Amino acid sequence: MLRVAASPYFRKGPKLRAFLLYVCENALLDRVENVREQLIGSEVFGRSSEYNLSSDNIVRVEAREL
Repeated sequence: MLRVAASPYFRKGPKLRAFLLYVCENALLDRVENVREQLIGSEVFGRSSEYNLSSDNIVRVEAREL
């Protein structure tokens, strides 16, 4: 995971790197309850904890990129 995150592709995109590390870390630690769109938007992309998922699709867009 860390080797992939250190690759040139992820060095150019720090938010995408943070997304990858957040999801992998939580999955490996069996914290699947933290791998939800709302939480990822807050923790990784700096959205408020109450942001509107239907009007702000940052997590879905970045997941496609990832």
